[in-house]
Amino acid sequence: MRCSVKTLPSTAQVASASKLPLGVVCQPMALDSQQDAPLDVVNFGSTGIVRCKKCRAYVNPFVAWVNNGRQWRCNVCGFSNDVPNSYFCQLDERGRRRDRDQRPELSKGSVELVAPGEYMVRPPQPPVYVFAIDVSAPSVASGLVNVAASTIKKCLDALPGAPRTQVAVVTYDSSVHFYNLKASLKQPSMLTVPDLTDLFVPLPDDLLVNLAESRESIDMLLDSLPQMHASSPSPASCLGAALTAAYRVMGHVGGKLCVFQSQLPNCGEAALKNRENPRAYGTDGERMLLLAEQSKGKSPEQTTASWYETRAIEFSRLQIGVELFVAPPSNAYVDLATLALLPKITAGQLYYYPQFSHKKDSQKLEAELTRALTRPTGFEAVMRVRCTRGLRVSAFRGNYYVRGHDLLALPNCTPESVFALEIAHDAEAPLTAGAASVQASLLYTTSSGERRIRVHTLVLPTSPDVGVVAASADVDVVANLLAKASVEATLKAGLDAARSRLQQRCIDVVAACRHGRSSASVGGYGAPAVRGAPAAPSTPSQPPKLPESLQLLPLYCMALLKSAAFRGGADVRADERSYTLQRLDGMAPEQTRSFVYPRLFALHKLPPSQTPFQFPPPLNLSAESISSDGIYLLDDSLQLMVWVGGASDPKLCDSLFLQDPSDGRVMLKPDPGGDSPLSRACKVIAELRKTRPAYLALEIIREGDPQRQPVFFRHLVEDHASFPGGQYSYQEFMAHVSRHA
Repeated sequence: MRCSVKTLPSTAQVASASKLPLGVVCQPMALDSQQDAPLDVVNFGSTGIVRCKKCRAYVNPFVAWVNNGRQWRCNVCGFSNDVPNSYFCQLDERGRRRDRDQRPELSKGSVELVAPGEYMVRPPQPPVYVFAIDVSAPSVASGLVNVAASTIKKCLDALPGAPRTQVAVVTYDSSVHFYNLKASLKQPSMLTVPDLTDLFVPLPDDLLVNLAESRESIDMLLDSLPQMHASSPSPASCLGAALTAAYRVMGHVGGKLCVFQSQLPNCGEAALKNRENPRAYGTDGERMLLLAEQSKGKSPEQTTASWYETRAIEFSRLQIGVELFVAPPSNAYVDLATLALLPKITAGQLYYYPQFSHKKDSQKLEAELTRALTRPTGFEAVMRVRCTRGLRVSAFRGNYYVRGHDLLALPNCTPESVFALEIAHDAEAPLTAGAASVQASLLYTTSSGERRIRVHTLVLPTSPDVGVVAASADVDVVANLLAKASVEATLKAGLDAARSRLQQRCIDVVAACRHGRSSASVGGYGAPAVRGAPAAPSTPSQPPKLPESLQLLPLYCMALLKSAAFRGGADVRADERSYTLQRLDGMAPEQTRSFVYPRLFALHKLPPSQTPFQFPPPLNLSAESISSDGIYLLDDSLQLMVWVGGASDPKLCDSLFLQDPSDGRVMLKPDPGGDSPLSRACKVIAELRKTRPAYLALEIIREGDPQRQPVFFRHLVEDHASFPGGQYSYQEFMAHVSRHA
């Protein structure tokens, strides 16, 4: 867990500190992707899990031991609990348990507990993977079916949960196709259900099969799937019926549903209409394009929840998480605003590949699908966050469904699952303690069938001095929280309101720091102290004074205003903006940093390779950093772009790039090894890709390209831009903030 400010304000300064975003960003399973840092597993055995009888917080290193160790005082609610006899231990001269270092739950802030039987609603279910693949004409022609089938086959041996893992395949176009994968069959058989209004599931017992037992049948099906539907492809796509089919196949177990969609669903239940209206771009009407399509009620004036929202909620209730891969072969509209409800509500993930082609996008799709299928996954999960008396969680953000008022339902939880929580002061219970605690607990089932409770406990000091609070801020987390709050504001009130709110929040923070400043370290905009932060921009004439920890916040806020998520104008289409908003809402702080303020490197000036590897110093995002005789690499956390100046060295270009003779695309040559300019560039790109859970595709842009060069230059956020939200240069924005703070 990471907190936006590492010292929380006490009641004495709540009014001033309320302008500082207080919050927590939690990735409960982040450590699972680090093989060298596994969590300690604690089994309390017959003692039973030790937790507070009042607030239900779990015992942790920050509780106080009293009455000679026979009681412990909860650091969340202050209640004194009796220690079970089998858990008792003497205290040392400092009032700590003598076995503290031998008990991970008493010495480490993150730990995993083995859950006893009372934590199970039903026995742990086997991991289930169901693949729903669009086999309509656009999907077959673009190569989506081929890439999906071949990648799934490659991943079968690495699916978590062997030998209990179960698999099913459903395909769809104008009909839904089921596949009998029973191990006793010589080859799989296809069963087609053309009736989309009254869909039934044939052979319900033979569609979801054990992977190990039916491996031969599954391999045969995946090998033949592209050719099977290539002879007479249908232009239709009945996604709604396919989701209903998957719901009936796996609903009794739950699991992971991977959906591959190539176009706007256009037949059967849940068919969608093309709502895109280019004339609405840049106007107040654009907000409606970013909201899910609503179903009609009993009268034309009434609307109800989208079919997709209703189905997603039902999926969540049945412990089904959706991974949605949308790959339209053209630039056609697919209504991502509506389709994205499936992964958002079921704690899944959205993947988008506009203008998909096998040659251009297969590597990215294969890498991201492989990661989605093979990464560590917690099934049937729920998460709750508890705070010290005087604090409360006022908002949740991320992909989840709220069950009750504070329980997050997560059918699947992975290392990429990120949840942002805003923390507010409780007016009815003032915060008076010298330290505040936040504890996140995730109850889930491992792929091997064990029920576990992952507990993360964070304790922070409190202070009545706003300057001390501000000086402890984590600017990456603050920017992450502000960005996600702006996503919510965009959907509720529109882009203009979101931009105004983001700008005002920046002014509020600067004003709070200015008026609440004490002896804490403050200064102008000098060299940043944040690891991996951008180079320091040019200093405005009279910058507002901020603690060193927040020096980059105004720059980040201005850059957010110019991002594809929030900038105005007509150049960002509805699907692209919906995808960007969805991705931003689920980003970790490390990704948000590069999304907000991308990293720019001069490839033509890369220093010799170093051991251990170090990234070259990033450049300021200004046109002053770019020259026609240079070659530059830009990383915005979603993709990589290489801009090649028109006057760049021809020999260097020949050593770096090659042209595909079939379609004329320019590509980077393979890494030859050694320490050549090409090898250095490949090393930088490889290291950037290691830092991202999603695969960073690389695009080469030539100087003067009328279509793609503007896309690159829009990332130079320190310069003035013509679109709404980009009217300020960095110096102008700082002058504006200084005047109003």
